Amino acid sequence: MTFTSALRTAMDTTDGIAYIDRVKAVVRSQLQELDSTAKIEDTLYYNHSAIPDFVLSWPGERGKRRVYLRDSYSSILAGDDTSYLKKLEPVLLALDSADGAQEVEQINLRTSPGASARTLVTDVDAVEVIAGGESPASSSPLNSLVRANFVRGGRGYVDHDRAERLVEGPETMSPDRLDDIAGLISENFVEDAAARITRTAQLIEFALRGRPNDVESWSVVGGRLSLAEIRHLLPWLLAQPEAAENGAFWRYVGSLMTFDELEQIRESIADIDVSPLIRANSDVWEANWAYLGASRAVDHNDVDPRDARWSFDSGRLGVDLGMQRIIIAKNGRLIRARENLSAASWDELRVALSRYQLASISLRGIRRSIVVDAVESTDVRQDVEDISNSVEDRYYVSGTTVRVPSRTAEDGYTDLVVDFGGSVVHAQGGATIQDLTEIALLVLNYRSTIPSGDLGRVIGSSSHDT
Repeated sequence: MTFTSALRTAMDTTDGIAYIDRVKAVVRSQLQELDSTAKIEDTLYYNHSAIPDFVLSWPGERGKRRVYLRDSYSSILAGDDTSYLKKLEPVLLALDSADGAQEVEQINLRTSPGASARTLVTDVDAVEVIAGGESPASSSPLNSLVRANFVRGGRGYVDHDRAERLVEGPETMSPDRLDDIAGLISENFVEDAAARITRTAQLIEFALRGRPNDVESWSVVGGRLSLAEIRHLLPWLLAQPEAAENGAFWRYVGSLMTFDELEQIRESIADIDVSPLIRANSDVWEANWAYLGASRAVDHNDVDPRDARWSFDSGRLGVDLGMQRIIIAKNGRLIRARENLSAASWDELRVALSRYQLASISLRGIRRSIVVDAVESTDVRQDVEDISNSVEDRYYVSGTTVRVPSRTAEDGYTDLVVDFGGSVVHAQGGATIQDLTEIALLVLNYRSTIPSGDLGRVIGSSSHDT
């Protein structure tokens, strides 16, 4: 049942008390559908001149939004609500939108830019359009963000026609209409909400039409994507074939968020191929854990690195390559190490570790065990070589700490602990997805390392065109 038909049914009673209760129940349900994060308080008043019918608030935020129900636009004009309630920045909802052109024109003038900072005047028909339904536009991320921000950050006059323009599907947008959409959004949403929605509209345009590799030439709204924006927008972007090979685009999207935030919405993207996003940002996004396990692929021999698919289909970011599966996580609770006491011989590890500085290593021989730590030097490799060459013994390595350059660490490098028994790599201070994946595949997987070219196809190049 639509919002308007539900209201008609609610109003079909001669009992005044029942009328109020039923109408308010329908409106409250619709407000909750628009923004499920809102806490809605019923003031127990109805159609009162000064006291709102509902007060909306949001967890962790100070701001509130007062919603006033009015019979029609005419009643809003008669009570001079746009002026009388202006300081409260209200939402004035007309339950009947069938007023004449003169009333509508007066409402439009009183809510024009500059007349009110944040008063929103709208009607049930417009709210129904914003709420969406079976129309193609209702599934777009632009529509989702317009819907989520409508009560919280809407302003001005929004009737049925304007509501349709606000949620119009991006597939019908031509490049020269993007500025028009941005202007419309700016008129009908406060600054922070308008910025979020406009950024989404621009990202949709870039995904569909493409842009030059020079990101600085793109006309984009800055800032960071919120979790709500990421959840609404990312699945849609990843489903667009036009954007799949646009590395610069995914690099830019990655700059608006973190891997931690991506991991937090993993349930929303569980079945989606996130490879373009991961490969474009593997050398800048940081995580803390990598795990090397057995591949879930049916035929290990036919896994082409070019087809390696990063996804959260197991609740954790993972990719299959040959007989191995790599899992990457920021949240340590998503990783469970093996209960294994196995170790690798130093002789077998020499080549695998040759590309890294060694900050620490635990050597276990037949006659003695030695732990070598970097105290004054940054690399203990030569110390390990001296020990292994001077004492006749066969040394096994249960764990080692490798040191890699870091863009974010104060001293310019980060340490990653490699646990051969547990088959995990742990970087307490964080390391790039690229470094975690490389060390898992080249060090943990030392017996059957993969060619560097194949590794590059899995995690992307260390340099990107931006």
